[in-house]
Amino acid sequence: QMCIRDRFGAIIDERDMLAAIADTTQEAAGAVTLSNDTGGFAVASTNDLADGIVRIGRESRSYYLLGFSPTDVPRDGDFREIEVQVRRKDVTVRARRGYYAPSDTPEDSESLREYDPQIQAALDDPGTRAQIPLRMTSYVLQETSLGNARVVLTVDADVSVVEFAEGEGGRLLGALDTLAVVARRKNSEFFRSDLKVDLERKPGPVTSPSWYTIAREFDVPAGVFQARMVVRDTANGRVGSVTLEFEVPPLDKLRVSTPILTDQVQVDPGTGAPMPILLARRTFPNDRSLYLRFDVFGAEKEDRTGMPYVTSSHILRRLGGGVVSQGGPSEIVPTSLGDLSRLMQIPLDNASPGEYELLLTVRDVISGREQRLVEPLTLVETPTG
Repeated sequence: QMCIRDRFGAIIDERDMLAAIADTTQEAAGAVTLSNDTGGFAVASTNDLADGIVRIGRESRSYYLLGFSPTDVPRDGDFREIEVQVRRKDVTVRARRGYYAPSDTPEDSESLREYDPQIQAALDDPGTRAQIPLRMTSYVLQETSLGNARVVLTVDADVSVVEFAEGEGGRLLGALDTLAVVARRKNSEFFRSDLKVDLERKPGPVTSPSWYTIAREFDVPAGVFQARMVVRDTANGRVGSVTLEFEVPPLDKLRVSTPILTDQVQVDPGTGAPMPILLARRTFPNDRSLYLRFDVFGAEKEDRTGMPYVTSSHILRRLGGGVVSQGGPSEIVPTSLGDLSRLMQIPLDNASPGEYELLLTVRDVISGREQRLVEPLTLVETPTG
């Protein structure tokens, strides 16, 4: 199996589990998507991510930001290696391995076009490539230190069509070349990430479809963007592509992060609390619970306490039908730093299959401002047998 599906019996109190754990876990969010080339590490070849999550939390609490001005660097667009050394002998240094030098030749910025015309052709194609089925969604999360928003593109790829070859120890190995590009609609500004994804699965037949989730992070300013992901099987050359448009709202106003709606969670080894897994799909079995996670930014703070006072409420209802679940309004308890996060569990109680919508209302009590979000979703009956 290529994903983790943990199920929980007891219902989570809608009041805030995250208030107690966010101080130590928020900085680690998303670090699993960093590659070795940027100074990170990968948790691979295992479905047990507990040790990796602990390591992410520990190592994300502190870091050094170093700057330097290189001398006599030819403007040829080539890769320049970087090595960071420290005097202490009992530590391990992890830093990005280098950077690309600037170039005075416009063609140098098109190196991928020359190096890999198949991927570039799929990127330029106004349509979609369906040899590898894909689905994608975007999550606009917290503001970064540079005044941009952290955006995570989550893409599900159907790896049942990927070619796997037997490796050492009978393991079945495959690989995907991936290219993600985020382009701003109002100008030519764009951001890109091209990485190789190594896959491994257990021997035996593969059900179709079999979805594998790929996440890519970008720091982007407010505005409307178009994202495109291209995926290619390195063994047989099959290509898939998908396009999505999303908006990053102004960061200086009250806003709510893109709600993480999922039925898959991991257990935080330090607290025992479930941590939601980002998904691209919005279709869920009706015999499970849904987990909803979101953050609130830009709320006013009380003069006396220096803390915000924000409430949230929700309604899960069938389109044209009745209410399945509702709750609130109740206060989102801030962390010691004044951060506002909510994690809640929504029981489905075998609601009938069909189209639904989740209505989320967040209210800043101090300023009187309010945000309302609607998340569409589909419930399906779990197959028996």
